Amino acid sequence: MHLLTTLIPILDLTEIWKHENGGNEPRPALRCLAEALLPEAQDLVAPAVIFDLFSVQEVKHDRITLAGGRRLRGPDAARLLAPAKEVAVGVVTIGAALEERASRYFAEGEPAHGYLLDCLGTAAIMDLAQQACVHLEGLAAARSLPLGFPISPGDAGWPLTEQRTLFDLLPAQAIGVRLTDSCVMIPKKSLSFVVGLGPGILTAAEGSQCDYCSLCETCRYRHGLQ
Repeated sequence: MHLLTTLIPILDLTEIWKHENGGNEPRPALRCLAEALLPEAQDLVAPAVIFDLFSVQEVKHDRITLAGGRRLRGPDAARLLAPAKEVAVGVVTIGAALEERASRYFAEGEPAHGYLLDCLGTAAIMDLAQQACVHLEGLAAARSLPLGFPISPGDAGWPLTEQRTLFDLLPAQAIGVRLTDSCVMIPKKSLSFVVGLGPGILTAAEGSQCDYCSLCETCRYRHGLQ
């Protein structure tokens, strides 16, 4: 098991506008408020990453069997991870303080503050997950294996209920993350993932989730980007 608590998420406002504002520049007042909230957001973030590596015993059309007999189920996930010799299972979080402060802003009649702080939290957790994958690239290189790109329960073709398997594999409570009965992580600014290591695996430089998703031929989002 690996535990990382020294990574510092980068809060990039450009990325926030790209995802939250349709790529358009926000009003000057909104931009100024976001910039003013940056120090508060950074102070509230408590980043932590936990992950472990598991050998792959067998891959069938809808399941990946790991050493010890645990199984990851889902045809799209199995297709993506078929070349993997190992999989890394991870959970990242920025803690609960930021989302609690955002909720207080809403309760205090400051919805713009709450909304932007929440956006900053999302940016932080996504950057933290990316940094975790960069760390994994180093471990994969030490094994002379390419690293795939991460997928998460709830992605197309992989049921959210697979969260239970990931939390059985990892003691996520060590970084303060728990799973509800409906498979939602608490704190909410948390993210779980699986990434494969192995010859022939589809890497982030070579493709994306769209290349293995069973909905790729009918997905309006994919075709809208072509």
